[in-house]
Amino acid sequence: MTVVLAVAVAAAVIVAITTLVVARVVRARITTAIGGRDGFDPVDEHLRILAHAERTTATATAQADLLKLSLDALTSGVIVTDGSGKVLVRSRLAVDAATRSHEKTLVDATT
Repeated sequence: MTVVLAVAVAAAVIVAITTLVVARVVRARITTAIGGRDGFDPVDEHLRILAHAERTTATATAQADLLKLSLDALTSGVIVTDGSGKVLVRSRLAVDAATRSHEKTLVDATT
């Protein structure tokens, strides 16, 4: 009877240790997968990363809005392209010039 009890206790200890090890490995892999820091709760790390992404997005949006306002304030039409010539952004005057007829644009340029 004592041998059976000792085996049962040993099995329970082995299961508990295995569960703890597996839980730590899984937590570490989740933390690594989301780009978090080791030793921190994966949910907290996910929320931290999400908050950082939201702040970065808000900053980039504000900068893009300011750039658009600055371009629209210029008295010349401005077209910004990438290296291949794809139009990324146009000022209000550049959009107006692109939608008007060629003759109207030339007449406006001479006056």
